[in-house]
Amino acid sequence: MKHAAARERVHPKALNRLWASRLAAGRAMEAMSWPRYHAMMKGYVRGFFHALRRPAPAWVLVPTDRSFAVVVTAMNEGRTLGAVLAQISRLPADELIVVVNGSVDASFRRARSVPGAIVVNEPQPLGHDVGRALGAKLARADTVLFLDGDFAVSAEQLVPFLHGIGSGLDVALNDIGPYLGPFYRQDAVTGWKQFLNTALGRPDLRAASLTAVPHAVSRKAIDTLGPQSFMVPPKAQARALLSGLAVGTAGSVNVIRANKRRPANRGMNNRMAQLIVGDHIEALHMASALAGARLRYDDTIRRRSMAGEVPQ
Repeated sequence: MKHAAARERVHPKALNRLWASRLAAGRAMEAMSWPRYHAMMKGYVRGFFHALRRPAPAWVLVPTDRSFAVVVTAMNEGRTLGAVLAQISRLPADELIVVVNGSVDASFRRARSVPGAIVVNEPQPLGHDVGRALGAKLARADTVLFLDGDFAVSAEQLVPFLHGIGSGLDVALNDIGPYLGPFYRQDAVTGWKQFLNTALGRPDLRAASLTAVPHAVSRKAIDTLGPQSFMVPPKAQARALLSGLAVGTAGSVNVIRANKRRPANRGMNNRMAQLIVGDHIEALHMASALAGARLRYDDTIRRRSMAGEVPQ
């Protein structure tokens, strides 16, 4: 067969290039719902392999030809990591980076079982955030998608984040707004996420945060912020907003329900909640140092200088 993808042994990246080119030529994504997109995409894959007289794989093509890496952090996720990696294998990713840290189970062995994966094995616990920063440093692709190894997100649900970056976002966040419930039931972490976004002039983001996966960032964001900035996600988000990077929501995945319960994140004011709240306070302190104590909010009619105070 003379088809370009056939010459490349029907590699998913080759087929994705054809798919993305077809979408771009027809400007089909402009008014297409995601269910409609996935129906068309799956029909395209089935039709292509039907022409080859071969069974169609469960590939999920993405509406962009930008290269992308997937970074997964895992600590003792041997029971769930396989399902996470299985969903990633359905995507035409250019790089897969798995940061296994502090694990005493089968996490490292499961990560190593994926052909071509870059696996970092650190005996000491690093935390998700440091693991993501390390993955961002190692990745070379145009887009980097971040996941955790403790719960699987379907490949279909990951497509909007890659599309968000391909459509011009530098930071594509998970919109968890639909899953928060009424205000009186929201926890302190949710409140701080919303407060940080509002203080920085983006109340539309609500509780969308780099603290939660899935999210994706552009190469421009990594180069502008520096990979190390992702060690404290709220600071990276604040710096992204203050730097003029394009930040927005892309997909909506219910990570609240899927989040694995551990001793550190159970109960009110648990250790994980304290860590995340502290990260947001640190982010606000950094933002006030960069943008002024009032974070660009006008002082209106107040004239502090009349009482001897010099505005910061």
